[in-house]
Amino acid sequence: MGGRLHDGDHGVDPGGGNRPLDHRQGTPDAHRLHEPSRGAHGRLKCKDGYIIIATVGDEHWQRFCRAVNRPDWGADPALQTKAQRWAKKYEIQEMVEKITAQYTIKEVGEMMDKERVANSPILNIQQVVDDPHLKERGYFEELSIR
Repeated sequence: MGGRLHDGDHGVDPGGGNRPLDHRQGTPDAHRLHEPSRGAHGRLKCKDGYIIIATVGDEHWQRFCRAVNRPDWGADPALQTKAQRWAKKYEIQEMVEKITAQYTIKEVGEMMDKERVANSPILNIQQVVDDPHLKERGYFEELSIR
């Protein structure tokens, strides 16, 4: 799958659960990660959790449309530019989640990877601790407290 996110603001539930976090927790839009400079992107519900998918540029959007088998979105004149997609970000989020919710995180990640669309699963604390890639890279250090 694509790169992994492990920061406290966006990727990991410090309580160890499967609840994805957002730096705007508790606000009406807390479940959306949208920034106009990046284009529409965000965390999306899957059968077994959440994944982050980013479509930064117009070419990324086209690849994303191929990944979810929706070439009609890629051809839609109202969705051709980042600005147009930004204006419809909430509608796009809902349309996309109707698709991603039918698949597991792994399946959605594989769909995105096939078309080279940036994505990352959102991991809970236990998943981060058990992640073989992080273990291999020595991400965690054992500390002695005196």
